[in-house]
Amino acid sequence: EFYYHKALALAPQHCEAASYMGELYLQTDDLQQASLAYARLQSLVASVDTLLCAQVLRQLTGHWTSKGWCPPSSAVGSSTSPCWDSIISDLFPICRETRTWRQLRKASRGQVMTGGLGKKMIPHHIEVWVCVKKPECISQLRVSANLSHLVGDSLGDEDYMCFVFSEDTGKFIPWAANSMVHLVKPTVGFEDTLHAGPESHNRESMQNS
Repeated sequence: EFYYHKALALAPQHCEAASYMGELYLQTDDLQQASLAYARLQSLVASVDTLLCAQVLRQLTGHWTSKGWCPPSSAVGSSTSPCWDSIISDLFPICRETRTWRQLRKASRGQVMTGGLGKKMIPHHIEVWVCVKKPECISQLRVSANLSHLVGDSLGDEDYMCFVFSEDTGKFIPWAANSMVHLVKPTVGFEDTLHAGPESHNRESMQNS
């Protein structure tokens, strides 16, 4: 890390050093610093505008997606596994999930499913997913010119809208329809998967995805 900082101090427009720094933070699961490094490289690409800088940004983006994380300010649908992004709820308020964990636990059987993100987890930041029956939201996404890729083959009323939970903000961030991300398995029981919420310290039951 010291040498990368020194290289950037000597050559602030050194895109490769900025990219290596970003990879280092990804390897150490440092979301905050990885995000700052990614943003710095994005700024360099915009200002320097060289083929090399654009190439290393694509490589760093690939490292993010390979890890299962979503690059900062990433375009929805920029990878084969959609990134979570608040743009969905910004465009379609009907797709927002504003209930608390306590309220979700009281939902009717089969209306809410949840689990751990496994390898896609960002420790201490984003660790669990929750899928909720929201047929109106799914219908809106399906007809949207920009967001239809977030819905897979039609499952009708059986489809769920899936979110991840931000430990930082205490809010649910939209992800995609279950028909696209395949989180809810038909054979999994509701009682076995409904998470007790972020106040629970028992994470073992959530590491199933």
